[in-house]
Amino acid sequence: MGDLRRCADAVATFRHSVNLEPLVSKGPEAQRILVIAPHPDDEMLGAGGTLIAAIARGACVKVLYLTVGKPEQRADLIRETRVVADAVGYEPRFMGYFARHLPLDDECIGKLRHEVLDFAPQVLMLPFFCDDHDDHRRASHLLWLATRDLVSFHPIGVWAYQVYSALIPNVIVDITELAERKRKAIAGWRCQAASRDWGHFALGLNAFNSRFLPQATSPRYAEAFFVVPLGEYLELCVNYFSGDAKPYYSNNYIES
Repeated sequence: MGDLRRCADAVATFRHSVNLEPLVSKGPEAQRILVIAPHPDDEMLGAGGTLIAAIARGACVKVLYLTVGKPEQRADLIRETRVVADAVGYEPRFMGYFARHLPLDDECIGKLRHEVLDFAPQVLMLPFFCDDHDDHRRASHLLWLATRDLVSFHPIGVWAYQVYSALIPNVIVDITELAERKRKAIAGWRCQAASRDWGHFALGLNAFNSRFLPQATSPRYAEAFFVVPLGEYLELCVNYFSGDAKPYYSNNYIES
């Protein structure tokens, strides 16, 4: 686990203390939101309630899926994803790679760069760079390589969401009224349900996050985010992904 020191060095740059009180927000005010999802359903697990609320306010949301599971899952995952996207109201886009096989080559980096430039988002959402899955970390690594020269070109805010790992949140979104819609959307990925009840998993994490809500005396659900300008997020990525420390555990990524 050679990335632990690197992760600690990156986390040490955060502006937080034991007295951190996250801002309770309704979500990004942006009209154009690009979500990077390493796998189909990641965006709904981590930020589903926030995205549902943003779409209801009139935001244009595009979700870019980096992978489509294993080869034998591809057709079903794409079909199920399109059904969920249509029901929730966002545009799905597929880069077409397979899980745990995201390259750091010019083609993959160029595809991601093109999507960012073409959509011109005001807000980017993706899993937090220390989230506990190789593909989730890979998303931030790719974003750094694809956009490190764009930070002065177009102002973009990053809303890093959690899927597996707890993060240090500076923004909390109360999704209590949208929790069941989020659960229903997650259930639309039947391919993913074979391994776990992902709706139960996600709302359990959201229930844990309710500790950050003021006066949460009744059962409530919240999504947690680390929100910074793109330039600051990429600085953290430099600390984490550069150097000799290997932030990946899968064999597919050892030399990539």
